[in-house]
Amino acid sequence: MNWIACIALLFPSVAQRPEPTPPIRGVVHRTDRAEPGYTLLAPLRSTETLLIDADGGVVHRWTSEFTPGNAVDLMPNGDLLRAAKVGDNDRFRGGGEGGRLERFTWDGGLVWTYDLSAEDHLAHHDFEVLPNGNVLVIVWEGKSREEALAVGRRPNSVGEAGLWPDAIWELKPVEPDGAEVVWAWRAWDHLVQDHDASLPRYGDPAAHPERIDVNIGATRMERPETEDEAREHEAQLERLRDLGYIGDQPDDANEDERRDRRASDWMHTNSIDFDAELDLIAISVRNFSEVFVIDHSTTTEQAASSKGGRYGRGGDLLWRWGNGANLGQASARALFGQHDARWMRDGEQVALSVFNNGDGRPDGNYSSVDILHLPLDRGGALLDQAPATQAAWSYTAPERSDLFSSHISGAMPLAAGNFLVCDGENGRVFQVDRTGEILWEFRSPFRGEAARGESPRGPRGPGRRDGPPEGNGPPERRPEGRPAGRPDREPGRGGGPGSANALFRAVHIPLDHPGVAGRVDPASSD
Repeated sequence: MNWIACIALLFPSVAQRPEPTPPIRGVVHRTDRAEPGYTLLAPLRSTETLLIDADGGVVHRWTSEFTPGNAVDLMPNGDLLRAAKVGDNDRFRGGGEGGRLERFTWDGGLVWTYDLSAEDHLAHHDFEVLPNGNVLVIVWEGKSREEALAVGRRPNSVGEAGLWPDAIWELKPVEPDGAEVVWAWRAWDHLVQDHDASLPRYGDPAAHPERIDVNIGATRMERPETEDEAREHEAQLERLRDLGYIGDQPDDANEDERRDRRASDWMHTNSIDFDAELDLIAISVRNFSEVFVIDHSTTTEQAASSKGGRYGRGGDLLWRWGNGANLGQASARALFGQHDARWMRDGEQVALSVFNNGDGRPDGNYSSVDILHLPLDRGGALLDQAPATQAAWSYTAPERSDLFSSHISGAMPLAAGNFLVCDGENGRVFQVDRTGEILWEFRSPFRGEAARGESPRGPRGPGRRDGPPEGNGPPERRPEGRPAGRPDREPGRGGGPGSANALFRAVHIPLDHPGVAGRVDPASSD
């Protein structure tokens, strides 16, 4: 009897286990009820931004020297605006780090760059182009340990790296490499604390929902990690590095320094969206599991205060939703590490959509797309009512754990009422209607070789494109008997076979978008 037969007798389940089937890539499901248009993608480990058609073919591409950091958008004149991960800031290292904005023409010419990476600040995650051409960008602003203690942060919850509260800067671009900051809002100007009555901003956080408790997250950092928790956290970081979402820590950093650095990224705001009709900004604050609404009609001086602007409250929070624990309501929680809060109208109701990642839900890990109704009428008047504690509408996969991405991802409301959903860790993009039917589904084949999430210009050398073979071929289709919408991964776990194809999110570009009109030849896809 040969040795293979011996193994088969001793370990039959191992010997008979079939080889895993590689995930199918390309368009795997399509109906004629999907909203037509293109999809803009920026794979996290690639320096390319791609515009694909409904068949999954690439109709246009732009190439940068940097991997994304993280958002991209197509402007009305056909220019591509993208956030870039510069990877050269030793103070600010974390998920979504960027450091630069760059704008390319349709033909790929770099016409504007602006660096937002310095010792005291770093741009990260997302930006928003305003109707006047200015750009809202999310920025970490570094505060020392001493500054954090001076506003009431509990001493055992902040390390030598201090805190990185988030700010929003409005930039007026000045070509080719400049910008003017014409407006700013800072979370640091709107704090409350109940730790020390002798310090400024003392008060009951539950009585001041318009302000941000500086000790949100403090309890978690005051308690030492167990060995199991430390291993789980390191495994999660390893997965995020492989996705290309975060870079490596300095080689000489010990575990205490790494934990200190993780604690510094206090809010981790991961999306920003603007409603021109209401002149309001919505941001998604992942580490708080909340979305905030802020008045943009203020001056910078008013934005630092509690007075002024269209809504009369300065830069104080007009509305917040998602985690009642931050206001002393322990049971009222609806968001779990969410991304991509976007303005929409749900009938006559002013609303936000959000990708609710769902990591740590009491009833299991699964993601959802949620619609949140705001206490605003269509004219923007604030209504005298408390926000609901549940989403007005939600989509989950029929088997809930089949849609789960613990990080990144997004959901974009479309004109006809559908949503473009990005299951980011798995590189999966699909359209779903309000009945929960999947109308179109795409599994990204695009990869990159930017090592460990670093910028290609970082210490690990140049990156290169490693996408589908030249010509791309016909889109692959779903095999018979395999239900549409079921991902190729272990249920209930983010990441998996598609992790190297990870996407921060996806952007729907309608056929009548002025940026593509007259520029895209549908027959030109590769």
